[in-house]
Amino acid sequence: AATTMKLETVAPTPTTTTTKKASKSSNKASRNARKPKKGKKSQTASERALAEALQLDEELLNARIAAVQSRTTMGSHKGALDAPSFTLPNPGGGTPLLEDAACTLVPGRKYGLIGRNGTGKSTLLRAFAARRVGEVPKNVTVHYVSQEVNLTAEQAKLTPVNIVVEADIERTMLLEELAVIDDAIENSAEGLDEVGSKRHGVVLERLQDMGSDSAVRRATSLLENLGFSPELRSRPLAQLSGGWRVRTMLAAAIFAKPDLLLLDEPTNHLSILAVLWLTRELSNQNPVWNERTVIIVSHDRHFMDEVCTDCLHISGASRQLSQTHGNYSKWAKQRKEQQILFAKEQASRQAEIDKLRDYAGHGFKYGGSSSQINKMGMKAKQADKLDEANKEHVVELASLQEDIELPINIQSGGEQDG
Repeated sequence: AATTMKLETVAPTPTTTTTKKASKSSNKASRNARKPKKGKKSQTASERALAEALQLDEELLNARIAAVQSRTTMGSHKGALDAPSFTLPNPGGGTPLLEDAACTLVPGRKYGLIGRNGTGKSTLLRAFAARRVGEVPKNVTVHYVSQEVNLTAEQAKLTPVNIVVEADIERTMLLEELAVIDDAIENSAEGLDEVGSKRHGVVLERLQDMGSDSAVRRATSLLENLGFSPELRSRPLAQLSGGWRVRTMLAAAIFAKPDLLLLDEPTNHLSILAVLWLTRELSNQNPVWNERTVIIVSHDRHFMDEVCTDCLHISGASRQLSQTHGNYSKWAKQRKEQQILFAKEQASRQAEIDKLRDYAGHGFKYGGSSSQINKMGMKAKQADKLDEANKEHVVELASLQEDIELPINIQSGGEQDG
């Protein structure tokens, strides 16, 4: 009997061929990484790190699929992303890296995440990626590029172009849906019903609007800008070094154009020309990123100055997160002025304390009358109050002095040692 195609059979779901395959592969790799080797009672630190990385990759993929699906009813997210109050746990245990922290991420802004090594910059990026900071709406797409790339079995077989093209989840899902519709048209005597025909048109129009036919060409261009030769582009990722794998994932993230792009040391492994290209790509002159938010951790000062519009600073001493407008150089200048001003205030306060202590500690040198004794007592109380004020500024002093003792060493250029 002839069949009629209905909309429900072609609606995009998280179990479409490609996304289901990716999820299965990620699940399997994650389970294998979490499974202790025979003869061992527990995982090693490296095994735990690998399991956590694979789990995060799986969470990110599933969240991107869910975000694309949510947009069909919710539309794209246009507002800021708020994280009003959060604590950032220390992965190694012990005291949290951040306490009672807060920030607001505005579309069109590029945030430089800065702080001394070990303060939790990469940990905070991963927390943003995993949606464990603030309330990230379901329809927000997030893409995270780390310094380490852990490939699933399926990814290892793909070429860089394949990886980049498949980063556009919406395109992949639409093509899979179109294949189902076309198959129904071919195998149905009556073709599609009214609802199915309408959906068919919507899918074709959306694919055309996003430039689906030019995806491979655009992906190839991205990889060329990041230094890939034709020979490198033809290799499966399993045959590429770690640096080229990171470049591939960077190209994939840029190709996907997520609402929130998180980059951990993106200029590492890049040539000077590739760094300059990435700088132009993410700059305010590119309208693509004027409606999206970017957070970057980098030791390339020139890159940070050219790309970033704001700074997020993590203080290891105070375990606080501060947010300021301006690039790194502006932040560094303001920080220096704060250090100088604070030093002057501290010196002035200490001089006043010494003066008061000196007066109060002279006994009857200035007379033994009750009024003099009362005055000396008042001076001693004033000195005590100033001492208390100094104690209240201990955290702020430590926060400023951590930069004085060991300045944040942000370098210029391409690849960074260490």
